[in-house]
Amino acid sequence: MQQGKMYFASLDDSPMFRQQLQCLEESAETLRDRSVKFHKGCRKYTDGLGEAYDRDISFANSLETFSGGHNDPISVAFGGPDMAKFAIALREIGTYKEILRSQVEHALNDKLLQFANVDLQEVKEGHKRFDKANATYDQAREKFLSLRRSTRMDIAASIEEELQNARSTFEQARFGLVGALSVVEAKKRFELLEAVGSAMDAHLHYFKQGYELLHQMEPYINQDTLANILSSVALLVRICYICFQGVRVMRYM
Repeated sequence: MQQGKMYFASLDDSPMFRQQLQCLEESAETLRDRSVKFHKGCRKYTDGLGEAYDRDISFANSLETFSGGHNDPISVAFGGPDMAKFAIALREIGTYKEILRSQVEHALNDKLLQFANVDLQEVKEGHKRFDKANATYDQAREKFLSLRRSTRMDIAASIEEELQNARSTFEQARFGLVGALSVVEAKKRFELLEAVGSAMDAHLHYFKQGYELLHQMEPYINQDTLANILSSVALLVRICYICFQGVRVMRYM
């Protein structure tokens, strides 16, 4: 119960303790609703990443098919071999995206699901056990206090044993609820931020890997761009030359 003492002024059953218990339970219930909604959003996001991966691979395959091969003269004429390199790079980036999806699912989705469906649910179940044990303990205590001097010794002993058992069950339920709330408070203060931070770190690595891969492809990208510019300029010069020659012929006619 050392952890419980961190969140309660005292673990003795008192009005102050009950008030703290109620405040922490209300906070846990609110957090559970928000965690469930956040998990749904994260689930949609990771599903979207999976769909985006499929589209990336489909696009890379289409580009690879379009680029043809080194032995295809048509493909070589429009830069097919270089396009094939781009297709490989796009497929690799798609792989990075699938890794990102897996990391986010593990770092965030799974922990949120554990937090909402196990840790916070345990608070709810612990509250039910506590209420039931508290009611049973109150009944046993009232029954014991109503004993008279004329009560038979065996009946009195049985009622006293019933009271002790009820009190033991009540204390177990009380400290069980304290433990469940302490787990939630600890995770709320540390693990939630850590989970989101891990997901953001996965994004950082994803974009870094994509940038480094495309940076390696930059010479091919610039080479193709320059080749297209030179081809366009040469075509323009040729058109201008043909037009100029046409004007000269018309002058002499």
